[in-house]
Amino acid sequence: MSLKNASHNERERMLLSMTADPLSIFPPSNPVEQEVLKINELNSTNLELDMDGALIFHGATSIYRVESHGYSQSQHNPALLQTGSVATNFEHVMEHFGINSESDVVIRALTDFFRWQYPYFMFVYREAFLRDHFGDRQNCNYWSAALLMALCALGAMVASDDNRRLSDQFYLAAESIVMVSGLAKPSIPTVQAFLCLAFYEIGRGNLSKGWSFSGIAFRMAQDLGFQRDPDNWVPHDASVDTHEDSEIRRRIYWGCYNSDKLISLILGRPVHLAYDAAEVDALKILP
Repeated sequence: MSLKNASHNERERMLLSMTADPLSIFPPSNPVEQEVLKINELNSTNLELDMDGALIFHGATSIYRVESHGYSQSQHNPALLQTGSVATNFEHVMEHFGINSESDVVIRALTDFFRWQYPYFMFVYREAFLRDHFGDRQNCNYWSAALLMALCALGAMVASDDNRRLSDQFYLAAESIVMVSGLAKPSIPTVQAFLCLAFYEIGRGNLSKGWSFSGIAFRMAQDLGFQRDPDNWVPHDASVDTHEDSEIRRRIYWGCYNSDKLISLILGRPVHLAYDAAEVDALKILP
């Protein structure tokens, strides 16, 4: 008798009499089988271009995923590969809050951040940020106006002079910029900016807002595919061009991972990033 034509009681008896396949319950113990499963999982995930030309992550069940035999469509459209550059025409926003990005006040706030706060914010790669800050800001991967203002807000909080009162102005400028430009187009500086603002808010006692900002940062990092080792994206993403680019992405992921655990511990809330849900190599270079 088939299960389809059986009565309710007969179906129950048939289902109870079935034995489960042990292989479907326990993961394979054979190293070869484990490696095959890992390869299949990697092949079932890829980066796809969104409507704005940004590369975003899609897993195996995504309805927006395009089968491309291990390569994203971005490989066939080099013009859309450089997705890391961030819009920098936010001088008017900073001016609205009385801030000049070229002023000595900004330099002092950045100096205080990297002198006192940087060891706790290692998801920001100092060398790459400063190189872009003092270089071509119109075509960079690791600098944005929002990230600059967020770092200055944190740096001004530990200033020993009147610069401390500027912390709120830096923060409001960063928040205004990142909420307008950051949510629609994910990027590395936007992930970093949201996480910096999260710690700023938690430090001021605004726990709900800080918790929300950290969640945005972690989800955006996953949206960009940072839970996979950057070497897997080399054929897809031209912004992963050097060993330094790969290390920066690894640092961002592990920085987010550690921040997630710290915030979860402080607030007594669930974590966002599970250790087993990522495949990111350990850092190969020291800070």
